Amino acid sequence: MYKLKLTKVHFLKIFSVSKNLKVFLLLSLSFLAHLSCDTTEPTDDLKPGRRDYIWTVDTLSNVAPSNSYTELWGYDPQHVWLAGDSWDLDKNILEFNGIQWSALPLPSQPPAPAPWALWGTDANNIWAAGDKFFKYVGNNFKYFNKYSLVGFTNLTTLDIFGYTKDNLYAVGGAYEDTTGKYYGYIMKFDGSSWNVIEGPKTKRGTFLKVRIEQTHPNILYILYNQISTNGADYYVILKYSNGQYNEIYNNSANLADIPIVTTLNGEVVFCWDKKVFQLYNNQPKLLCDFSSTSKSTSSLWGRNIKDLFFEVYGGLGHYNGDNIQILYPINKTFYIINCIFFEKEVFILYYEFGNFKFYVLRGKLN
Repeated sequence: MYKLKLTKVHFLKIFSVSKNLKVFLLLSLSFLAHLSCDTTEPTDDLKPGRRDYIWTVDTLSNVAPSNSYTELWGYDPQHVWLAGDSWDLDKNILEFNGIQWSALPLPSQPPAPAPWALWGTDANNIWAAGDKFFKYVGNNFKYFNKYSLVGFTNLTTLDIFGYTKDNLYAVGGAYEDTTGKYYGYIMKFDGSSWNVIEGPKTKRGTFLKVRIEQTHPNILYILYNQISTNGADYYVILKYSNGQYNEIYNNSANLADIPIVTTLNGEVVFCWDKKVFQLYNNQPKLLCDFSSTSKSTSSLWGRNIKDLFFEVYGGLGHYNGDNIQILYPINKTFYIINCIFFEKEVFILYYEFGNFKFYVLRGKLN
């Protein structure tokens, strides 16, 4: 039962919303929703995100029909990787070479279970992790290490993030064998090894996602699945600095809306109730309010505040600083899981509920 929680917030959502999510087709695919965004930061130099993409859809079931994927990372459009889980262990990682996807098996010794985390900083510093860490060396992922703590059966890493190889963070959940409980923890890579710097046992539950800002690399923002004593688990956004946790937001009053933590142009932003926030003087400041638009969830990805991608009712939506427009219509019940951006290209990992298939939508600017 708890394994579902360890599949990260993306898959938690895939299975929790599948019963009640409905896709409403818009009368026009060029539907526009005009918005007003208060940024308080200088954004006049930001140009509206372009929309002249040429789209290609890759059906991942053609390569791995039994597997599911949540993680997406690459350092250029010809070197992109997916990570996930399911029956075919030799297909838990897929590699894109600029033309097609192919399986990239993790080492079989020691056994390589699901890599729930995938991240890198450059071509020579790419990591995949679950209850073990693997590093991309040459043309393959090599076993790096398995970490353990006294009193805990295993540590399961669920997310990795950072901008430099000597300041990389990992978070996840540690299983305590004496009580059967999970506790969040933080690890840091210092350029040579991973070390636990906080927890477990401090926070009961799992740390699902971590983000930092380029200008403040030692302040962590964490999405945390809090285990409640009454069984009503909820999500919390935490700020971690100098050994102290401070709560920014929790969704206990609206369990159906899962908050997110992400980055735009190197800065951390938060999303809940279809609104986008950024911290100013340690308080959430509203940047954009999408609550009255066609945006269907709180999740979003983008290059900056004027170049955002997210789900709308009817397909892939794009916000350019002024309005929302459907860039790619999807007339089925779907869920966007992850995105990665390059200068002129975007990769979008999404899932269709009706046929239980995973796709990568690749867009290239004209």
